[in-house]
Amino acid sequence: MKNESIEIRAMRDYFDAIERAGVSVNVASYVGEGTVWECVMGSSFERPGPGELQQMKDLVAEAMNDGAFGLSTALMMPPSSLATTDDLIELCKVARKHGGIYSTHMRDEGLGVFDAVKEAIAIGERAGVPVDILHLKIADEKYWGRMKEVVGLIEDARRRGVNVQANIYPYTRGNNDLVSIIPPWAHEGGRSQLLERLKDPEQRRRMKQDIRNGVPGWYNHYTAVGGDWRRMLISADGPYQGLTMDRVIAMKSEGRSPPPDPLDVLFDLLIEQNGSVSTVYAHHTEEDMNLALSQPWCSIGSDGSALATDGPLRRGHPHPRSFGTFPRVLGVYVRERGLLRLEDAVRKMTSLNAAKIGMRDRGLLQALDIRRAVSIQRRRRARHRQRPDRHRQGQAHRSTPGPRIAAPARKGVMRVARQDYSLSASRYFRCQRRTGHFQSPPCGSRIIFQRDAFKSWRMIANERRGSSRFCAP
Repeated sequence: MKNESIEIRAMRDYFDAIERAGVSVNVASYVGEGTVWECVMGSSFERPGPGELQQMKDLVAEAMNDGAFGLSTALMMPPSSLATTDDLIELCKVARKHGGIYSTHMRDEGLGVFDAVKEAIAIGERAGVPVDILHLKIADEKYWGRMKEVVGLIEDARRRGVNVQANIYPYTRGNNDLVSIIPPWAHEGGRSQLLERLKDPEQRRRMKQDIRNGVPGWYNHYTAVGGDWRRMLISADGPYQGLTMDRVIAMKSEGRSPPPDPLDVLFDLLIEQNGSVSTVYAHHTEEDMNLALSQPWCSIGSDGSALATDGPLRRGHPHPRSFGTFPRVLGVYVRERGLLRLEDAVRKMTSLNAAKIGMRDRGLLQALDIRRAVSIQRRRRARHRQRPDRHRQGQAHRSTPGPRIAAPARKGVMRVARQDYSLSASRYFRCQRRTGHFQSPPCGSRIIFQRDAFKSWRMIANERRGSSRFCAP
């Protein structure tokens, strides 16, 4: 498919493109509420009428029929944030009819975090759909240390029968964009209108006031980190990658008297970079994250991207989670700190995630049924703080349904293989309980799994219609 132009107008077009490309990893997708909203409403901030809401419901139904696993939201920013709780309930009812779930990046992870959790629970309860709260955290220094209250809200909902779980990544920094510091009203009309407002002195004054003082119902990244520019690291490609914003401000203020307002530097930087600068924010704590991580209903995911270490798919100075999430879980939270047992950590990274979307035959190892596995050299864990775009050491081999791909494990690339049925799971991939250590296969050996384990997204989507979601805690 190199140099081929692809038009994607529906979920099925996306899946067809993936299948034609012959990718070696499994791909599952939700349908994004923000995408659906924009398809119907464009870049307008107007409320949808009954007819427009029905169009949205029809688009969700179409995507679910095409193989989506549920409805997802990113409610912190427009256009997703324009949807009310009642809007989301109506869309989730459509997903429920097709056996889908509701996966949400909540409306607020800071001072409104408790209301945001309550909203997610209410949507699941009223729509009758399972809920997965993405990367659960408290991302505002004013509320640090209150994760126990968030956990309590989820536990209370679970006790009364609401299927609600959560997901985290094992880092205390999140990845967003500098443009998220701009208040929601300035985004109406899309990027071109935003850039025009950033150039307008009157609009700048209004933005500064809202950024510093906040807007009701808006998660404010600037106040969440206490207005500390040192806690914003630019991860985007370009001349500023790897620099914290305080250094960028210092560079752009050099020789200017009086020095400019830092927010003016931010506005100028966004104009220079066409309205988007990927940024890592240091906005939550290890203690809160550990409490969430230890809950039996909280799974682990990277929230990262499929990036390369070089070539056209390499990206700037990325968040280390894209390369280091799972080695970090095993190296830090299992081996070094003992926060998780090895078997619990593996469950959180595999079968618990799969069960959320009704995939009961994924993430499990059974005798004579090696479908997907990773062998781990558990005593090796490399730290890559200066170069986060590097593969971690210690993951030697991996198997997955699909074509065989071979690459030297010593270069940090997992080996994926397909062969015959002569090797049992218990023999190949066993946990040494006395040492808590995975035994790796001999160098050069192949991982073996059943050939009929490979299923297309269409087969999986059909199988999970009406299936129950979520493992018991």
